[in-house]
Amino acid sequence: MRASAVLRSVICRTLAVALAAFAVLSAVIPVPAFAADSDQQVKTVRVGWLINNEGFQDGTPGERLSGWGYDYLQTLSYYTPGWQYEYVSGTFTELMDMLEAGEIDLMPNISYSEERAQKLLFSSNPEGAERYYIYAKPDRDDLAKGDPQALQGLTIGCNSGVMQTFVGQQ
Repeated sequence: MRASAVLRSVICRTLAVALAAFAVLSAVIPVPAFAADSDQQVKTVRVGWLINNEGFQDGTPGERLSGWGYDYLQTLSYYTPGWQYEYVSGTFTELMDMLEAGEIDLMPNISYSEERAQKLLFSSNPEGAERYYIYAKPDRDDLAKGDPQALQGLTIGCNSGVMQTFVGQQ
């Protein structure tokens, strides 16, 4: 075989391997894309991350994050190109104070109230449905029938100053 034919064969094989590697890497490592005519800048959006909110927001910022609240935000990020989330952790009270002071930009999992709507902007679409449960000892099956009159005269423990207690009292 002539040297030029061998060289051409080596170049073709090298090019084929390089293109295949590029195709595999393109599929495995996604890169955010913006339109060529877009002058959109990346905006850091500070998100309130409620600590000890298992199932909704699991993990600590800087570690692996998960939960359906986290998944919800990731889904939103597909519709908000250019947003980069920065998670800020705290208790509910701390995060509400930060939100009202403008130290964080958004916070999921806030119950709607007229009072809060005076200070905060709620989305027009709810994040989900709220359900409240009252737990009782297993031997109190009379409470499981769903009759509110069965609660008359009972002492119910609750967290003071939280929206769920206010709704439960109503």
